[in-house]
Amino acid sequence: MPNRNCTIHGSYPDTYAICPKCAGAGPLTGDPTLASAITGMPDDERTLPPTKIRRGSAGDDATGTIPPRSGRGSVVGTIVEGPQVTGLLGWLIVKDAPGMRRGHILPLKPNEVYGRGTNAGYQINDDKMSDIHARIQRDDSSWKITDTGSTNGSWVNSAKIKETTVLQENDEIKMGASIFVLKVLL
Repeated sequence: MPNRNCTIHGSYPDTYAICPKCAGAGPLTGDPTLASAITGMPDDERTLPPTKIRRGSAGDDATGTIPPRSGRGSVVGTIVEGPQVTGLLGWLIVKDAPGMRRGHILPLKPNEVYGRGTNAGYQINDDKMSDIHARIQRDDSSWKITDTGSTNGSWVNSAKIKETTVLQENDEIKMGASIFVLKVLL
């Protein structure tokens, strides 16, 4: 059986289009294309552990250079720094909003004002939203929303809210013309 040669891993069977160790490709069945290849990068280069990180000149940037192994090229990776966030976490997922892509994720902060204006902690480009539209806040066990006197009101699951309302997982929140779905992690 004739063999092919990989410059990194050596000889491999010619039933593979490219080195199976480099690309995770399986034996060819039919058309010998590279369609089954994931990348031309060996597994150990795609999954380098984040050890011995050298900080770039970016200062607080969370991207560092992972040093190369065995004389190979370097890989840029994301390094998570700082303490792990614990307790109740939450996200607003865009369901429908002007100027925002469906599925866009807005991480919730413990006490944030949402609105169209520059004084809002999270500014949303929505003409139906007031400058300071609503406040979403967190206590020990829940997320809550309060309308801040907006013109068009704030809605939770198609019901207009009149006072601070406790939010639940998968609640639909409407502010202006923007609709979000709440996701939480305890």
